[in-house]
Amino acid sequence: MINEELGFQKTKALPSTSLQEHFYNIPSTAGTNSIMTLLGNANDLETYQKRHKLINHNTTVEVMANDTARAIITKNENTELIIELNDLEKAIGYNKGVKKVFVYILYKLSKQQITENLFEDKSIEFNLKELVEIGLYKNIDTARVGFNNATETLTSLKVRGLIKDKREQKQITNGNLIEVLFTGANVINGNCILYLNQRINWPVFALLYFAPLPKTYFSLGTKPSDLLYYVFTQARRRKGELAKKGSFTIKLRTIQQELGLISEEKTKSPTDKIKNPILKAIEDVNKAEDNPDFHITVDYDKNGTIKDFLDNGYITVYMKGDYSKHILQIAENQEAKIKALADRKDKITAQAQALALAKKEK
Repeated sequence: MINEELGFQKTKALPSTSLQEHFYNIPSTAGTNSIMTLLGNANDLETYQKRHKLINHNTTVEVMANDTARAIITKNENTELIIELNDLEKAIGYNKGVKKVFVYILYKLSKQQITENLFEDKSIEFNLKELVEIGLYKNIDTARVGFNNATETLTSLKVRGLIKDKREQKQITNGNLIEVLFTGANVINGNCILYLNQRINWPVFALLYFAPLPKTYFSLGTKPSDLLYYVFTQARRRKGELAKKGSFTIKLRTIQQELGLISEEKTKSPTDKIKNPILKAIEDVNKAEDNPDFHITVDYDKNGTIKDFLDNGYITVYMKGDYSKHILQIAENQEAKIKALADRKDKITAQAQALALAKKEK
């Protein structure tokens, strides 16, 4: 086995204040991650399903399909979730931008959840300039086109199911109905507006857990940005391992899955189509972060086959210093956020009941 530190440079660590500004805190739940998976593998969900059986034994995934739509059904002890996507051709064609626009919407949703009343707000708003400033688009015109293209797909996303909130499972939608996540989208005077479906239980679907995501995510290419997203959502889930060892590993077979790369059985050029894109994504992530408190190494047999590479190779993600502290701090804070959100909902319900009682007494 060899160990490669791809593109890792021992530069001076950023001050903690700068590092805090380096991250967005985004919702990271079974619901949001399932949508990212569907968007990333929309062109070949059947292969995704086959790989998933080999990688994850705790969760089952079933794919349903017709000529224009796809749906994935995810089941485990905590979740029973259906995500449906219509207009498949547009989803595949706009794949590069739609995932990143969705992630930025999640970030805005998390900010709204913290600072405003989600139960009264019916939309998310931000300026086209923000999409340029984060590096997602080059100028206002391409940002407008990109947002409109992405929201054509996002407004066709539908959800239904149950997600476990603490000790009980809660419905995402009323009854057994499947609902669109977003009821519409517009760009008005340079402002992007996305309308939330109020029949979605947003606190359960998207606001149970959070993960840090470096801002470099938005300016990276498709494959390295997918890798960065997966690494940091995994870091949140594996916070205990991270706190104990300062690192965790991920098999290259899983990386192949998360980057939506072709199956080795379907290509005669696995080095060009699978191996090199994985190595290049690792290199690009290391260069983008460029910090000694974070880096990724890769271990594999250079003389092995592509199957050996995927089944026996792995990456090691090292996070220490402020990177590790930031993730662990989010893990500690999210419990308080969940409780505050539940308390606020209870307060709103109590106020509504008191108002109804007062009207009845009159």
